[in-house]
Amino acid sequence: MTSLEELDRFIALYGSLENHDAKRAFFMLVVGFLSCSSLQCQAGPHGAFSDFRVLKDNQNCFAFKGARDRLTCYFRNPAFNAGFFDKREVVAKFPNGEIVSNGEYKLFVRDAVQANAVLDFVIAKLT
Repeated sequence: MTSLEELDRFIALYGSLENHDAKRAFFMLVVGFLSCSSLQCQAGPHGAFSDFRVLKDNQNCFAFKGARDRLTCYFRNPAFNAGFFDKREVVAKFPNGEIVSNGEYKLFVRDAVQANAVLDFVIAKLT
């Protein structure tokens, strides 16, 4: 993150969480992704909400936003199109998610255990 505006978005994203488990999941993902030097991370606006984006080669590959008791995570189309993620593999690894209307995969993460599984998977595929 590089600007005060981006930091404010990051704070807003954290502020949307009301549940301790979701806050722990948030920090696990943020610290894990920021620690990976081959990925770019951005806290950006997404409609009325802020989201945290993970980019590889300037492509938005993964993102999440906070919603009270959970994080809503998205495996993004650019990552599927670039071959970083295989949709069948993502669905098999995280069967509780769903393919949304734009073809992206949405997954709710409610705790640090789930966040760690997502973090490990995404980093393994993008690095």
